[in-house]
Amino acid sequence: MNFTKGVIIIFVILALAFLSQQVYFRSVTKSYLYSKDNTKKGISVGDKLTGWFQSNLYSKLSDEAGKELDKRETMLKEAINDQKDSILENSFTATKKFIAEKVLNILGVKPEDLCK
Repeated sequence: MNFTKGVIIIFVILALAFLSQQVYFRSVTKSYLYSKDNTKKGISVGDKLTGWFQSNLYSKLSDEAGKELDKRETMLKEAINDQKDSILENSFTATKKFIAEKVLNILGVKPEDLCK
């Protein structure tokens, strides 16, 4: 019984969504979206909600997000600089070791002979 009830509810919702997009029902859906006072002024309910979100929520969220973004940006820059310095140091050491081994090989000297 619950399954058929759920299927019927889903079917009704889909039918309403489909019919609300049809040209014949356009005037019915428009009257629910816009009140008569606001359509005369050219202001829709959506515009009012957008203005409210921008004035109340967006400003608060953008301030907090900006502070968090600045913190994370400085942390990221520090991490990148640390990794860059580490890579440069490691590559310099590896290059120096490689060149020293090749020079000793050309001169015919083994690295073990230098430690004695």
